[in-house]
Amino acid sequence: MAKIENIDGLPLRFNDGSLVHAVQGSVVQGDILLLWTLCLHDVPADAAVTGDLQVTCVNCLEEMDRA
Repeated sequence: MAKIENIDGLPLRFNDGSLVHAVQGSVVQGDILLLWTLCLHDVPADAAVTGDLQVTCVNCLEEMDRA
């Protein structure tokens, strides 16, 4: 499965109401995506957005620095 971190060149992000997380995922079947944050939380269906939102989750930021 190919890893997805952006769509149309824009990074995937998830705002959980208090923090903005970096998101990655993969296509599991046809157009069905499984998405999760870099800090390993599931992203609810249709909750990820594309754009240059500033990631505020410390754990996601640490994972981004490792890549």
